[in-house]
Amino acid sequence: MNSRQTKNSRSSGKEERIRVDDLLTKTDKRVVVFIAAAIVVGNIFLYLNARNPGGFEGLLPDTTSVHKGSSDTTQDSKFPININTASKDELTLLPRIGEVLAGRIIEYRKAHGGFRRKEDITNVKGIGEKTYKILKPLITVD
Repeated sequence: MNSRQTKNSRSSGKEERIRVDDLLTKTDKRVVVFIAAAIVVGNIFLYLNARNPGGFEGLLPDTTSVHKGSSDTTQDSKFPININTASKDELTLLPRIGEVLAGRIIEYRKAHGGFRRKEDITNVKGIGEKTYKILKPLITVD
């Protein structure tokens, strides 16, 4: 007697139990395992991001030292940028600072007599804590 016959004879007319092996093919099982692994990995990233609110910025390659044009100097030679004296073009060299934000920085600087501390740049509309964390080592107010 095989296991199915044993179950049937024991159940004496009751419903037969359905095994997972009978419901899922080998491919179906692989898909389930893949989805479970994706959920676990996603939760790990959420956990790490919660512990490090700055995100994964430190894990990414530094893009501030990219060569511009055919010049032999790198952008590093232009940093730190003094946000109290920089032109709009100089401010746009900063990561996440486009022409609009550069204009707002200059407007803020004119309206408030300059920046007293680096942190004051967060008073400019569009520059929050995450952007400030990236800008902090690249700017000065001296």
